[in-house]
Amino acid sequence: MSIKWRTLIATTVLGIFMLSIFPLKCFANNKNNEINNLIEHNNIKNNKDDISKEQIINWIEEQGEKDRYYYGGLSYELVNLDNDSELEVVVKTEGGVHLGDFFIFDKKQDKKYHLIIEQDWKVESWNLYNPIADPPEVGYKKIFEIVTTTGGTGIDIHEVRLWYIEDGKFIQAWKGILKDRLFFLDYYSLKIGDYQFDHYTHQIYAWLSSYKYKIDGFTLEKSYGTNTMTYKFDGTHFILDTETGYIKMN
Repeated sequence: MSIKWRTLIATTVLGIFMLSIFPLKCFANNKNNEINNLIEHNNIKNNKDDISKEQIINWIEEQGEKDRYYYGGLSYELVNLDNDSELEVVVKTEGGVHLGDFFIFDKKQDKKYHLIIEQDWKVESWNLYNPIADPPEVGYKKIFEIVTTTGGTGIDIHEVRLWYIEDGKFIQAWKGILKDRLFFLDYYSLKIGDYQFDHYTHQIYAWLSSYKYKIDGFTLEKSYGTNTMTYKFDGTHFILDTETGYIKMN
Protein backbone atom coordinates (compact mmCIF):
# COMPACT_ATOMS: atom_id res chain seq x y z
CA MET A 1 0.00 0.00 0.00
CA SER A 2 1.41 3.43 -0.95
CA ILE A 3 2.32 6.07 1.61
CA LYS A 4 -0.40 8.33 0.14
CA TRP A 5 -3.16 5.79 0.81
CA ARG A 6 -1.83 4.93 4.28
CA THR A 7 -1.84 8.64 5.13
CA LEU A 8 -5.42 9.03 3.86
CA ILE A 9 -6.66 6.06 5.91
CA ALA A 10 -4.85 7.25 9.04
CA THR A 11 -6.31 10.73 8.64
CA THR A 12 -9.84 9.32 8.25
CA VAL A 13 -9.50 7.13 11.35
CA LEU A 14 -8.13 10.07 13.35
CA GLY A 15 -11.07 12.21 12.23
CA ILE A 16 -13.60 9.59 13.36
CA PHE A 17 -11.80 9.29 16.69
CA MET A 18 -11.83 13.08 17.25
CA LEU A 19 -15.56 13.23 16.51
CA SER A 20 -16.14 10.56 19.16
CA ILE A 21 -14.34 12.75 21.69
CA PHE A 22 -15.84 16.09 20.68
CA PRO A 23 -19.53 15.62 19.79
CA LEU A 24 -21.01 17.53 16.89
CA LYS A 25 -23.31 19.29 19.35
CA CYS A 26 -20.33 21.16 20.75
CA PHE A 27 -19.36 22.47 17.32
CA ALA A 28 -23.00 23.27 16.52
CA ASN A 29 -23.32 25.33 19.70
CA ASN A 30 -20.15 27.25 18.83
CA LYS A 31 -21.49 27.96 15.34
CA ASN A 32 -24.83 29.11 16.77
CA ASN A 33 -22.99 31.48 19.12
CA GLU A 34 -21.02 32.89 16.18
CA ILE A 35 -24.24 33.43 14.19
CA ASN A 36 -25.99 35.10 17.15
CA ASN A 37 -22.99 37.37 17.71
CA LEU A 38 -22.99 38.30 14.02
CA ILE A 39 -26.72 39.14 14.09
CA GLU A 40 -26.26 41.21 17.25
CA HIS A 41 -23.24 42.94 15.69
CA ASN A 42 -25.26 43.95 12.62
CA ASN A 43 -28.10 45.26 14.81
CA ILE A 44 -25.58 47.27 16.81
CA LYS A 45 -24.10 48.82 13.68
CA ASN A 46 -27.58 49.97 12.62
CA ASN A 47 -28.32 51.46 16.05
CA LYS A 48 -24.96 53.26 16.12
CA ASP A 49 -26.28 55.76 13.59
CA ASP A 50 -28.72 57.01 16.25
CA ILE A 51 -25.90 58.39 18.43
CA SER A 52 -23.27 60.85 17.21
CA LYS A 53 -19.79 61.68 18.44
CA GLU A 54 -21.03 65.16 19.26
CA GLN A 55 -23.64 63.72 21.63
CA ILE A 56 -21.02 61.57 23.34
CA ILE A 57 -18.66 64.53 23.73
CA ASN A 58 -21.51 66.48 25.36
CA TRP A 59 -22.15 63.59 27.78
CA ILE A 60 -18.47 63.46 28.72
CA GLU A 61 -18.31 67.23 29.23
CA GLU A 62 -21.43 67.19 31.40
CA GLN A 63 -20.75 64.03 33.43
CA GLY A 64 -16.98 63.46 33.29
CA GLU A 65 -14.63 64.04 36.21
CA LYS A 66 -11.90 66.00 34.41
CA ASP A 67 -11.83 69.62 33.34
CA ARG A 68 -10.37 68.85 29.92
CA TYR A 69 -10.36 65.86 27.55
CA TYR A 70 -8.72 65.05 24.25
CA TYR A 71 -11.28 63.92 21.67
CA GLY A 72 -9.11 63.49 18.57
CA GLY A 73 -8.97 59.71 18.95
CA LEU A 74 -12.52 59.16 20.21
CA SER A 75 -14.27 55.98 19.11
CA TYR A 76 -17.31 54.18 20.47
CA GLU A 77 -19.52 51.11 20.17
CA LEU A 78 -23.12 50.31 21.13
CA VAL A 79 -23.23 46.93 22.85
CA ASN A 80 -25.57 44.99 25.10
CA LEU A 81 -23.18 44.44 28.00
CA ASP A 82 -25.65 42.96 30.47
CA ASN A 83 -28.86 40.96 30.48
CA ASP A 84 -31.37 43.75 29.86
CA SER A 85 -32.64 44.89 26.46
CA GLU A 86 -30.88 48.26 26.35
CA LEU A 87 -27.59 48.94 24.58
CA GLU A 88 -24.75 50.54 26.49
CA VAL A 89 -22.34 53.02 24.89
CA VAL A 90 -18.67 52.12 25.33
CA VAL A 91 -16.21 54.92 24.56
CA LYS A 92 -12.43 55.25 24.37
CA THR A 93 -10.19 58.21 23.63
CA GLU A 94 -6.50 58.37 22.75
CA GLY A 95 -4.31 61.31 23.63
CA GLY A 96 -0.76 59.98 23.32
CA VAL A 97 1.46 56.93 23.70
CA HIS A 98 0.07 56.06 27.12
CA LEU A 99 -2.74 58.60 27.43
CA GLY A 100 -6.42 57.86 27.02
CA ASP A 101 -9.77 57.52 28.73
CA PHE A 102 -12.41 54.80 28.96
CA PHE A 103 -16.13 55.42 29.55
CA ILE A 104 -19.36 53.45 29.66
CA PHE A 105 -22.77 55.12 29.46
CA ASP A 106 -25.89 53.19 30.47
CA LYS A 107 -29.47 54.14 29.63
CA LYS A 108 -31.47 54.48 32.86
CA GLN A 109 -35.19 54.58 33.57
CA ASP A 110 -35.35 58.25 32.59
CA LYS A 111 -34.31 57.12 29.06
CA LYS A 112 -31.11 59.17 29.34
CA TYR A 113 -27.55 57.88 29.17
CA HIS A 114 -25.64 58.11 32.44
CA LEU A 115 -21.90 57.68 32.98
CA ILE A 116 -21.28 54.55 35.08
CA ILE A 117 -17.50 54.20 34.72
CA GLU A 118 -14.65 56.55 33.83
CA GLN A 119 -11.00 55.47 33.93
CA ASP A 120 -7.83 57.07 32.60
CA TRP A 121 -6.97 53.93 30.63
CA LYS A 122 -5.64 53.97 27.11
CA VAL A 123 -7.48 51.02 25.56
CA GLU A 124 -5.19 49.17 23.19
CA SER A 125 -7.84 46.67 22.12
CA TRP A 126 -11.34 45.51 22.97
CA ASN A 127 -13.61 42.76 21.71
CA LEU A 128 -17.11 43.76 22.71
CA TYR A 129 -19.00 41.39 20.43
CA ASN A 130 -17.49 38.16 21.79
CA PRO A 131 -17.42 38.06 25.60
CA ILE A 132 -14.94 35.57 27.02
CA ALA A 133 -17.78 34.20 29.16
CA ASP A 134 -21.49 34.26 28.35
CA PRO A 135 -24.56 33.21 30.38
CA PRO A 136 -25.02 30.71 31.91
CA GLU A 137 -21.26 30.64 32.58
CA VAL A 138 -19.80 32.40 35.62
CA GLY A 139 -23.02 33.28 37.40
CA TYR A 140 -24.95 34.36 34.28
CA LYS A 141 -22.59 37.29 33.68
CA LYS A 142 -21.27 38.58 30.37
CA ILE A 143 -17.55 39.00 30.94
CA PHE A 144 -15.56 41.13 28.51
CA GLU A 145 -11.87 41.73 27.89
CA ILE A 146 -9.98 44.92 27.21
CA VAL A 147 -6.23 45.47 26.95
CA THR A 148 -4.92 48.74 28.39
CA THR A 149 -1.55 50.48 28.31
CA THR A 150 -0.02 52.87 30.78
CA GLY A 151 3.42 54.14 31.60
CA GLY A 152 5.77 57.07 31.58
CA THR A 153 9.49 57.73 31.39
CA GLY A 154 11.12 54.29 31.37
CA ILE A 155 7.84 52.50 32.14
CA ASP A 156 5.67 50.56 29.70
CA ILE A 157 2.83 48.39 31.05
CA HIS A 158 0.24 46.39 29.10
CA GLU A 159 -2.54 44.80 31.15
CA VAL A 160 -5.59 42.70 30.39
CA ARG A 161 -8.78 43.47 32.32
CA LEU A 162 -11.85 41.26 32.59
CA TRP A 163 -15.05 43.04 33.56
CA TYR A 164 -18.82 42.98 33.46
CA ILE A 165 -21.85 45.16 34.12
CA GLU A 166 -24.28 44.20 36.87
CA ASP A 167 -27.17 46.29 38.22
CA GLY A 168 -25.87 49.26 36.27
CA LYS A 169 -22.40 49.07 37.84
CA PHE A 170 -19.00 48.34 36.30
CA ILE A 171 -17.12 45.52 38.05
CA GLN A 172 -13.54 44.61 37.23
CA ALA A 173 -13.38 40.88 37.83
CA TRP A 174 -9.67 40.32 37.16
CA LYS A 175 -6.50 42.03 35.97
CA GLY A 176 -3.32 40.44 34.62
CA ILE A 177 0.01 41.55 33.18
CA LEU A 178 0.79 41.02 29.50
CA LYS A 179 3.97 43.11 29.47
CA ASP A 180 5.67 45.14 32.19
CA ARG A 181 8.88 46.85 31.11
CA LEU A 182 11.00 49.10 33.33
CA PHE A 183 14.26 50.68 32.21
CA PHE A 184 16.24 53.40 33.94
CA LEU A 185 19.95 54.23 33.71
CA ASP A 186 21.61 50.78 33.73
CA TYR A 187 18.54 48.84 34.91
CA TYR A 188 16.21 46.97 32.54
CA SER A 189 13.55 44.50 33.72
CA LEU A 190 10.85 42.75 31.72
CA LYS A 191 7.81 40.68 32.67
CA ILE A 192 5.78 38.84 30.04
CA GLY A 193 2.50 37.03 30.74
CA ASP A 194 -0.82 35.82 29.42
CA TYR A 195 -3.95 33.91 30.49
CA GLN A 196 -6.63 31.47 29.36
CA PHE A 197 -10.21 31.15 30.56
CA ASP A 198 -11.42 27.56 30.91
CA HIS A 199 -15.07 27.31 29.83
CA TYR A 200 -15.50 23.99 31.62
CA THR A 201 -14.10 24.80 35.07
CA HIS A 202 -14.75 28.58 34.80
CA GLN A 203 -11.22 29.18 36.08
CA ILE A 204 -8.47 31.45 34.83
CA TYR A 205 -5.05 29.97 34.16
CA ALA A 206 -2.32 32.64 34.03
CA TRP A 207 1.45 32.76 33.81
CA LEU A 208 4.09 35.45 34.23
CA SER A 209 7.80 35.22 33.33
CA SER A 210 10.36 37.66 34.75
CA TYR A 211 13.73 38.69 33.25
CA LYS A 212 16.58 41.15 33.77
CA TYR A 213 18.44 42.51 30.73
CA LYS A 214 21.37 44.76 30.08
CA ILE A 215 20.34 48.26 29.16
CA ASP A 216 20.48 47.40 25.44
CA GLY A 217 17.29 45.39 25.96
CA PHE A 218 18.67 42.33 24.13
CA THR A 219 21.40 40.85 26.34
CA LEU A 220 19.81 38.67 29.01
CA GLU A 221 21.46 38.91 32.42
CA LYS A 222 19.11 36.80 34.49
CA SER A 223 15.92 34.78 34.16
CA TYR A 224 13.89 34.62 37.36
CA GLY A 225 11.59 31.92 35.97
CA THR A 226 7.85 31.64 35.44
CA ASN A 227 5.04 31.94 37.95
CA THR A 228 1.84 30.05 37.09
CA MET A 229 -1.44 30.85 38.79
CA THR A 230 -5.05 29.73 38.80
CA TYR A 231 -8.01 31.91 39.76
CA LYS A 232 -11.52 30.88 40.71
CA PHE A 233 -14.69 32.96 40.61
CA ASP A 234 -16.11 33.87 44.03
CA GLY A 235 -19.37 35.33 42.73
CA THR A 236 -17.91 38.78 42.08
CA HIS A 237 -14.21 38.50 41.23
CA PHE A 238 -11.67 35.94 40.12
CA ILE A 239 -9.52 35.34 43.19
CA LEU A 240 -6.15 33.59 43.43
CA ASP A 241 -6.55 29.87 44.05
CA THR A 242 -3.10 28.34 43.43
CA GLU A 243 0.34 29.75 42.68
CA THR A 244 3.67 28.03 41.99
CA GLY A 245 5.99 30.96 42.55
CA TYR A 246 8.75 31.70 40.05
CA ILE A 247 10.19 28.41 38.79
CA LYS A 248 13.24 28.36 36.52
CA MET A 249 12.97 25.99 33.57
CA ASN A 250 16.01 23.95 32.55
